[in-house]
Amino acid sequence: MITTLLDPKQASAEQIARLYAERWEAEIAFADLKTYLRSHQKVLRSKDPQGVAQELYALLIVYQLVQITRARAARTYPHAEALDPDRLSFTVTLRALVRTIGRTAPPARLLHDALREIHAHPLLTRRPRAKPRERKGTVALAKAITTRPPSKVDNKITTEVSP
Repeated sequence: MITTLLDPKQASAEQIARLYAERWEAEIAFADLKTYLRSHQKVLRSKDPQGVAQELYALLIVYQLVQITRARAARTYPHAEALDPDRLSFTVTLRALVRTIGRTAPPARLLHDALREIHAHPLLTRRPRAKPRERKGTVALAKAITTRPPSKVDNKITTEVSP
């Protein structure tokens, strides 16, 4: 991993690794925006710059509404004190909100119905991303390694400040 942070007091390697995982949350957000909000639409409808900007702002507003609803659903999740909003599906939330459009009911009732639908479909728990090393290969290979272990490898890490 490459970083511009050179002082371990400012951020430890563990913190940087956690932040790297969070970076992927932003990538997932871009994918949600491009894939699920635009649906089958390949290109933006507008042909002039002002219309493109308006359409992009509309998509971003809808995206924020979905995320706000996910956060609220996570806070009110009935089976736990609090749930990470990432554990609730973007598409389930979007579809629940779309189903409330045009319905004639008090807004509180519409939100309650949408939250109930979102709560009913949480994402599965993620599997651990790290896996312990396993010795693979034949029994003969394992025996050869124990009788003549591999040579030691030394690595040298050099940190440089960019100009």
